[in-house]
Amino acid sequence: MFGNHNKADDDDLVARKWTPSTKVLTWSDAVGFIDRAMYHKLRRTAESHKRYLEFKASLRESHWSLNDYLRGKLFGYEMVSREGKMAAISPQLVGHQVVIAPNDFEYNFSSEVSHYIIWFESKDDLCAKAVESKIEGSFLGKANDIRWWVNPVSMRSVPGLAHCHVLAQGISSA
Repeated sequence: MFGNHNKADDDDLVARKWTPSTKVLTWSDAVGFIDRAMYHKLRRTAESHKRYLEFKASLRESHWSLNDYLRGKLFGYEMVSREGKMAAISPQLVGHQVVIAPNDFEYNFSSEVSHYIIWFESKDDLCAKAVESKIEGSFLGKANDIRWWVNPVSMRSVPGLAHCHVLAQGISSA
């Protein structure tokens, strides 16, 4: 079965009123916002947001959706050409793959903050226990401190794939 095309995921950030983050957030700033569920305060820089929009525009030319692109890239779904655009073919049974990746479109954090995304193949797998288990069993478990969150629906730039944001302090790279 082909991946689902979701027009909303193509135009989500363009349609929203968005302003870039002009203040570089320290670890303390970020923790304060996360602990108070003020996720809207955690934003990309103008440059990062511009790169994100350009990336999405180029994907519209080559893929049916951002979800198709990510399913192929992250989970290895087979990609096929359909009407000149690449589409992910969903396997008969969706697995339980979980992938940790750096956020390609960084937020305006100081260098002490590392920002990762944990992607879940199945929406059913995104729960606190699964997130914390994945963090503990990975390189992120070696960080001095960790904070993670799931954006509210209205703020999700990739609503078709279950994922959470993870900030780590005191870790250099994957």
